Amino acid sequence: MSKREPFGAVALRLGLTNKEQLEEALAIQEEEDKMGKQHRLLGLIMLEMGYLTTTELIEVLRHIDAAQAKKESRR
Repeated sequence: MSKREPFGAVALRLGLTNKEQLEEALAIQEEEDKMGKQHRLLGLIMLEMGYLTTTELIEVLRHIDAAQAKKESRR
């Protein structure tokens, strides 16, 4: 199985977020992980912060899924 493009990279590429918002969400995710809290997915953090809408979150996930399916179909 090939490595998929990270959620944040896809959101940036699609123009749904900016670097500053992504870095802030990643920092929150990392801090929560260090504190031993349950790991939260980046998209959910960005949704909660108002950086993505539900529709945008789904759009990113669809792009990730389509890219993965395309890679797997090449095998």
